[in-house]
Amino acid sequence: MSYFLILIAAALLVAVSFVFYQQRKIEKEHRDSKNRSAPQTFAPTVSMSTPLKKPKAVVDSEKKEHHMKDGHSVNLLIVDDQYPIRLMLSELFTASGMRVFEAETGVVALEICSTESIDCILLDLKLPDMDGIEILQGIRAIASEVPVVLISAYASPEKLEDAVALGISHCFTKPFDIIELKNVVLQLSDPNSRKSIT
Repeated sequence: MSYFLILIAAALLVAVSFVFYQQRKIEKEHRDSKNRSAPQTFAPTVSMSTPLKKPKAVVDSEKKEHHMKDGHSVNLLIVDDQYPIRLMLSELFTASGMRVFEAETGVVALEICSTESIDCILLDLKLPDMDGIEILQGIRAIASEVPVVLISAYASPEKLEDAVALGISHCFTKPFDIIELKNVVLQLSDPNSRKSIT
C-alpha cells in the first residue's frame, strides 16, 4: 500500500514539475518576443501553487482572467479519469486566467455541462463509467455548439469518425504537446476563430 502511495506521489510530482517547466518556457518565450519588439516593456511573471485538495472549480482571482468578448471569464471543463493529467491541465489553464472545472467520470461531466456555462471541453475518450462517444452525445444534447477537444491515448478510426460526426474541434493523442494544446484551447475560446476539424 505504501509503495502505491509513493508511486502516486511521484507521478503527481512529475506532473506538477512538468507544468512549472512548461509555464516558465511559455513566460520566457513571451518575454523574449516582447523584448524584441519593445525593449522597455517586461512581461509579468506568473506563479502557480499546487492545490492542497481538488476543488470542483479552480479559480485564481489574482491572475488575469481570460475573457470572452461579452466580458465573462472562459469556463473550461477537463474530463479525464487520470488525476495527474487533470492536475497538470488545471494548473496550466488556471494560470492562463480561465475558470477550470474537473470531471473524472462522464456522469459528473454531463452534470457540470447542464449546470454551468462551459466555453470549451477537453474530453478523454476512455472513462470508467461511460464511453467517450456517449459522453459527447450527451454534451451535444445539452450544448450543441460548445467546442470539444479530444485527448486520448488511443482513438480507433471508427470512434474518431463518430466524434467528427458529432462535431469535435480538435483531437490530441497522449502524450500531447502542452503548448500546442494551450494555443488550440485559447483559439477555440474566441467564438470568431472557432472551427471544426475536417
